[in-house]
Amino acid sequence: MIFNKKDTVIELKSLTTGYRKRGALYPLVGPVNISAQSGEFIAIIGRNGIGKSTLLKTIAGLLKPLEGDVIIKRKKITEYRRNELAVKTAYVSTEQIRADSMKVGELVELGRYPYTSWTGRLSETDQEKIFFAMEKTGILDLRDRFINELSDGERQKAMIARVIAQDTDILIMDEPVAFLDIKNKYEIMHLLRSLSDEQNKTIIFSGHDLTLIMEQCDRIWLIADRTIYDGAPEDLVLNGLMNKLFDDSSFKFSERDATFSTRREYLADIKINGEGIYKFWTIKALNRGGFRAVSHETTDSVTVDKDADGFYWIYKSKIAESPKLRTIHALLQWIRRVPEND
Repeated sequence: MIFNKKDTVIELKSLTTGYRKRGALYPLVGPVNISAQSGEFIAIIGRNGIGKSTLLKTIAGLLKPLEGDVIIKRKKITEYRRNELAVKTAYVSTEQIRADSMKVGELVELGRYPYTSWTGRLSETDQEKIFFAMEKTGILDLRDRFINELSDGERQKAMIARVIAQDTDILIMDEPVAFLDIKNKYEIMHLLRSLSDEQNKTIIFSGHDLTLIMEQCDRIWLIADRTIYDGAPEDLVLNGLMNKLFDDSSFKFSERDATFSTRREYLADIKINGEGIYKFWTIKALNRGGFRAVSHETTDSVTVDKDADGFYWIYKSKIAESPKLRTIHALLQWIRRVPEND
C-alpha cells in the first residue's frame, strides 16, 4: 500500500474572520490557529449565520481577514497575484450564477483559463481535463444546454465540474451538495473523496448532512463560540462537541448512532423482542412515533419474528394482543389504535 506524503498546504495564523460595515469590524470566527494538509477532506459545520461562508471566502482569498493571515503553501495569500492563486485554489459558491447566455460546456471551460496563454486557446490537455470533470459529475449530456435552462441541482454540478477542471491542489467549496438529491449527493461526495485520496487534493467544504460528513471526511472543523473545534468526526462525537450545534436544549446528538433528535416526553415504554436489521428499524420507528424502545420488561412489548410469508410484528399490551402485522406502518397504527384503511 502506497500513502501520499502529507505536507501542510493551508495555515490559518491568528486568523479572525468577519465583515466590515461603515468602518466597524464584526468578527465571526477567531482568532484561530489551524492548518490543513495535502490530501485531507475537511468539513466545516455549524449553525446558520455562524461564519462558515465567510471563513471559506477568506481562505479562498475573496475576503480580507479582519486580523491574522491565511498562508497557502508557505506564502501569505495576500502575496499571490490573482492568476497565481487561481492555479493553487479553486472556489465554489452557493450563489446563483449570473451567466444565463452561457452554455454548460463554456462554464466548465472557464476552469482552464488560468492555464491558457493570452489567446485563450484550449490545449488537448485542457480538453481532457474538461471532459474528465464533466464525465465525473455526470453532466456530459448537458454540455450544450444554457445555464438558465438548468435546475438548481444541475447548475450546482456544473459549478463543481468547473473547479474539478481547474485541477488545483486545493478546493474550497461552500455547501457543494446543497441543491442535489440523495443519489447525486452521495455520488458527488464519493467523487470528492476519491479526488482527495487518489490525487492528493485538499478539499475544505461546508455542509449540513452529518451522515455524509461522518462517513466521508477525515476531519471536521466545528464552528461555535467564535472558535473552531477540530478533530476526526469520531473525536468530536466522543468529546461531546456535536451538541454545540444547538443552542436549544430540546435537541440532542446521539453518540450511539450519530443522529440528531429532539428531546421529548415519550407516551410509553415498549420492550422490543427480536434481532437484526428489522429490530433496528422497528426501534427507529417507535421512537419517531413517540414510544421509547427499551430492553427491560414492561407492560407493552413488540416482537419481531419471521414465518413462511416473511417478517411480521406482534404488539402485546396488558389488555390486548395484535394479530401478525406485516408492516411497521401497520404496527404503529395498531399501537395508536387507528384502524388501517383498506
